[in-house]
Amino acid sequence: MRIRRSADRGLLEHDHAITYAAFSFGSFYDPSHMGFRALRVINESRLPGGEGFPTLHHANMEILTLVVEGTLEHSDSTGTRSTLAAGEGVLVSAGSGVAATQRNASSVDRLVLYHAWIYPDRQGLTPASQPIRCQNDHSNAFTCFASSDSSRGAATICQGVGIYRVRPSDGRPLIRPIDPGRQGWLQVLGGTVRVSDQPLGEGDGVAIDDLPSLKLSDGNDADLLWIDLP
Repeated sequence: MRIRRSADRGLLEHDHAITYAAFSFGSFYDPSHMGFRALRVINESRLPGGEGFPTLHHANMEILTLVVEGTLEHSDSTGTRSTLAAGEGVLVSAGSGVAATQRNASSVDRLVLYHAWIYPDRQGLTPASQPIRCQNDHSNAFTCFASSDSSRGAATICQGVGIYRVRPSDGRPLIRPIDPGRQGWLQVLGGTVRVSDQPLGEGDGVAIDDLPSLKLSDGNDADLLWIDLP
């Protein structure tokens, strides 16, 4: 386990938007934190009312946007235009090239969202966008909302990963086996939790490498993102 504490993340500011980057991103560069396996970016961004990002151009990357708080307006050059609430998001396969614009849909309330960038398993794909829906359901289970296996009813991602949301809820330890040869990244979106007896708080992340299982316990309003990686 390699813990990346919230306070150690890079800080980027654009106008009134604030982004906390676990890995090197934009003007934040740390050669010891360039990503983990196929995961290149895991960013938390906070935008006050009426603010947004400039139009950004991407290629050859799978880009997940997940709304944690507030409402997001998203549009991109695939023709997708949507307004997304907490627990919703969008998965963009940038492929050969896509332009995307995101902004806070509210003029008053703040917007908190996460971006995860994952290297695809193929280059030059046709750009595409898919909606994501994964509400905070307190089911004490791992809920898959993006996967390379389209038969699971999740959004299809062009890489051998699975992306899950989990809310430990009943006080009992929650254990998820990790298949041999697989790794993962756990990001704390909110609350606190113990991971294999290590305490984690909001904004903390941890790389799990060659462990047989992921053990979660002592969750206190914990809202977690688990990315299963090759």
